[in-house]
Amino acid sequence: MDALSFLVLGLRSRSPLAAENLFLRKQLALCSERRDFLVAITGTSGRLYVFVVLDMGSRRIVHWNVTEHPTAAWTVPQFRAIGVVAA
Repeated sequence: MDALSFLVLGLRSRSPLAAENLFLRKQLALCSERRDFLVAITGTSGRLYVFVVLDMGSRRIVHWNVTEHPTAAWTVPQFRAIGVVAA
């Protein structure tokens, strides 16, 4: 059974409020990681670029890395480390 069928079948048998809660819980499970690039200004007015992946369920840092010069050669391994890009 694919995810959409599971979602639709799960919504039919419950009240509207319960169905909404079920939908939100399933969406949260699908989107449990947040990724972000940040720019941090150092004490000497330099810039550091930070890539962070957070697990929203446990609120823990899954992966992070810092560079002075973000390039494709640096970015691709970050996404590979979290399983977004195939090796």
